[in-house]
Amino acid sequence: ESHLTLREGESSNVSRSYADWEVAVWPATKAPTKTVLALDIKDIKVNKYLSFHELNLNFVVKEYYPNAQAFTSPRGAAGIKEKYLNASGINVLKPKPLDKEREKNVAGIILEQKGQLPVLLFGLEDEPTKIRVEDKEFFITLRHHRHPLPITVKLIDFMMDKHPGTEVARSFRSKVEIEHDGLRRETVISMNEPLRFKDYTFYQASYQIDAMGREGSTLAVVKNGGQLLPYIATFVTFFGLAYHFLVAAF
Repeated sequence: ESHLTLREGESSNVSRSYADWEVAVWPATKAPTKTVLALDIKDIKVNKYLSFHELNLNFVVKEYYPNAQAFTSPRGAAGIKEKYLNASGINVLKPKPLDKEREKNVAGIILEQKGQLPVLLFGLEDEPTKIRVEDKEFFITLRHHRHPLPITVKLIDFMMDKHPGTEVARSFRSKVEIEHDGLRRETVISMNEPLRFKDYTFYQASYQIDAMGREGSTLAVVKNGGQLLPYIATFVTFFGLAYHFLVAAF
């Protein structure tokens, strides 16, 4: 399971995991498009390498916590001596007990490259950290694992009905544009009417309205490669019983 969150006018062909994390790196260029390399860190181990061979980047994992807390403390205070590269100024990373609800866990990791300051990454950071290797600059971040989708989804309009006289949502739905192989069509995804495409199902999950009044929609994305199995099993059972009764009758 994963989710796809869009504001009106935005489009995407990747969804985000609820609980799994990855380290992503891309060159720091002004190009309108970028190529992002990402490595899943589910089975990562301390003192092992995390390597992005295409970019000639090799990191040693110094610390990794599947659930962590991170904060900024003055250097030298309470034994804080280490300095890290970090976009948010974080310099303390500590482990927390794993939550039974996996989506509540926030990962943290410290990576070290020879001759460079260690890089501290925390899952709740909004901005990537810029690093410099020789004469090249890169951005690196810890983010929820991305899943490529077979279609591109664009949120055209988010619509919500409220209970009379209240601000409580009674129902909400998303008008979206679906693009696949150069073909586009519009459809509406509502709370009781999901969108199905091949092995994927898109459910209307939640919505957001920011301080500027801009509306956004979150779609839960479920991939079920075995969704036809119940139907196949039903037909096999039906024809098996029919054959049994026909043989018994004669």
